[in-house]
Amino acid sequence: MEELTLQTLQSLVGVEGCSWAELLERVESLVRLAEGRKSKAPEDEEREVEELQGLLLQAEMDLDEKEQQLEEQSARVRDLSAVLAKQQNAWASTSAITGRWMRSIRYAREAVRVSLVS
Repeated sequence: MEELTLQTLQSLVGVEGCSWAELLERVESLVRLAEGRKSKAPEDEEREVEELQGLLLQAEMDLDEKEQQLEEQSARVRDLSAVLAKQQNAWASTSAITGRWMRSIRYAREAVRVSLVS
């Protein structure tokens, strides 16, 4: 009789050739699974969906904010690059002028030295 009961329970649970202990573990896991499904009422599911929608909305707003910050930073980098280019051009012009001025001074010194020696 015990063997028949075991076989009947195995058939009902959907496991063949297991021991009483394995059958009991399987039934307990099925009970836990069923209790977990029963614990989620429709109101809980709706609340979970609303929370997820809120999180999604917040993530989209954060993304929009980050995109705006990126655009602002990119514009600032472009502005700073333009200022740097102007400064480099001014430095190059000043350097060229200073170089010509220094050569003129050297020529003038040489001319004075030659006229003093002669």
